[in-house]
Amino acid sequence: GGGAVLYEDKLLSTYVVLKSRLDVKQTLEGRWSWEDAQGYPIKSNRGWKTIFVNALEEQKVEGRAPGPLAVIGKYELRYHSGDVN
Repeated sequence: GGGAVLYEDKLLSTYVVLKSRLDVKQTLEGRWSWEDAQGYPIKSNRGWKTIFVNALEEQKVEGRAPGPLAVIGKYELRYHSGDVN
């Protein structure tokens, strides 16, 4: 749906807006990844987190870089795998 980026205390802070076009509640999984100015990945917790998006509603997902070298934030989204690990 959209998003924004800004810096807070020299850390990249961002969000994306997920918008459901389905008339049912969805269980999804998402995770942030971060890169430096040269495009190299910055080590961080890349575990998938469960996200619930209600029918025909929006869900804001925020992310904050793990360190001051991050200049690119990417958000990955997938359908929930069904695993509880």
